[in-house]
Amino acid sequence: MQCAIHPHKLAAGRCRVCKKPICEECAEDFGGGAYQCMNCSLRLTFDQMSEQKSERSKARELKKLEEKAKKKKRALLRILIPVSLGVAIAIVELILYYRVSAPDVEPFIPSRNPPAFLVVVDQAIQEYSTDHGGTMPNRLEDLLGRYLPPERITPADLETLDYVRNSPQSYTLKLKTGGSDLMPGFTLSEKGFETGG
Repeated sequence: MQCAIHPHKLAAGRCRVCKKPICEECAEDFGGGAYQCMNCSLRLTFDQMSEQKSERSKARELKKLEEKAKKKKRALLRILIPVSLGVAIAIVELILYYRVSAPDVEPFIPSRNPPAFLVVVDQAIQEYSTDHGGTMPNRLEDLLGRYLPPERITPADLETLDYVRNSPQSYTLKLKTGGSDLMPGFTLSEKGFETGG
């Protein structure tokens, strides 16, 4: 077998890249019978150099992008901080203004507004049911504390209501007096308002 570059010389082996036969003068010995011709060595060297150059240019571009992002972030912070402070000051001023000028709210007293009390207790039953997987409370006193504020609603207030747990998932709730002028004959249940009861 003759060398592809020097046809008058005997080939020592084949190039591991292009597989052409090459003589000892053309071959670069990699040991273990592996050779590479000068053309392939030069091409691989140029390829590696261009890859390194490409990586350096990518690194420079990435650095430029990072710098641009930092500048944008700084510019945004220069705008955001004063605006945030202005909003915070405005909120504090509004709170102070309304705290001073807000009228006193009359505390909720169940006996003064039975229909509202009925709705408040119904909402507490619904919240209890949600927290307990759809199961209704056994009695209204189970709602005191977590669902009804004991400082405003007492067990005596709850006695003005007629609560029946029909099943673990259903109930009826109404005023014991049969209703008021505002809610005559209304009954509340897991389905909502019912009339005539």
